Amino acid sequence: MARLGVLLMVGLLAGCCSLPQASPPRPAPAQLPVVPRGTVQPDVSAANLAPATLSPARPAKYRQLTAAECRALAVQNAALADDLDNHPDNEPPHSHPTKKRAQEAQTSKWVRGYAADEIRNRSAGDALEAYFRLAAAEGQFDLVASAHAVLRTQLLAAEKAIKVGAADRADVERLRRQLLELESQLAKLEAGIAGLNAGLAGLLGLDPSDQTPIWPADPLRVGADVPDAEQAVQIAKRCRPDLNLLRVLSAGDNYGGQMAKAVVTGINPLLGPTAP
Repeated sequence: MARLGVLLMVGLLAGCCSLPQASPPRPAPAQLPVVPRGTVQPDVSAANLAPATLSPARPAKYRQLTAAECRALAVQNAALADDLDNHPDNEPPHSHPTKKRAQEAQTSKWVRGYAADEIRNRSAGDALEAYFRLAAAEGQFDLVASAHAVLRTQLLAAEKAIKVGAADRADVERLRRQLLELESQLAKLEAGIAGLNAGLAGLLGLDPSDQTPIWPADPLRVGADVPDAEQAVQIAKRCRPDLNLLRVLSAGDNYGGQMAKAVVTGINPLLGPTAP
């Protein structure tokens, strides 16, 4: 026991008298070699950069669609619009109907009806925007494909001239680069056309399993008639569903009550807690 106490005492004294150790020196910063400025030249030898021998082609058969048909189908298939028109609260209760409850049911019917009209208008607008974007993409594809065919003919003629010993006056490498750029544009147009077809199929309620693309059949021309802007504004102010919805709410005895709060909350959540 005495021997153990002596050992503990020696250890404590050694710990108290030990000197602080210096931290190890930090390594010197790495030195990168100094070289002159070079040229960034990626190695693309493994990639197939030869231009296509033929211009890409589009499918031979399409589903014809006019702008009027596009608008009508979009309105017919607008999501939730029919549910709002057929909502059970649009009709007054059959048991013990009162004037107040009948009036509330009529107001609800008008409000939901105008909301349904707004949904249909937006669906028609989205569908027509996609429709004319599709027409533009198909037209651009034809133009780029025609340019690809012309450049391909020039490239073949230039390569043939070089083979028989003529000077490269047509800049063959430049023609190849232009052909590859056109092929990249064609690939992007094809992808965009496929996406527009899929979006239109959803908006118009078309069969999703039918892979036949849509062909916009409306003639694209600039009309000479100048619309009457003031008349268009007046028609819009009278017929816009969102404005008519607000008119119905403001004409009620309690300015729409909870329904008005729901409407303004949909416009901006900060307006919901305010009084009608």
